[in-house]
Amino acid sequence: MDYKKKVNLAVVIINCICAVVWNINLFVDLAYGYTNSVSFVLHIICAIVWDICAVVWILRYLKSKKNNE
Repeated sequence: MDYKKKVNLAVVIINCICAVVWNINLFVDLAYGYTNSVSFVLHIICAIVWDICAVVWILRYLKSKKNNE
């Protein structure tokens, strides 16, 4: 059974917004000098994960849109 869910544009937009907000958070930490190194590393990891998720969702949306046409 080849059942694939349709990718929703709202999910793509929300993931992209979250990725941008988390990257801004990371740059603010860099600009103001974050003192807690463990938390700073976690912020870097979260920013990378959000960026990867946003790219994956964009690619899924574009592939879904291309297959529906």
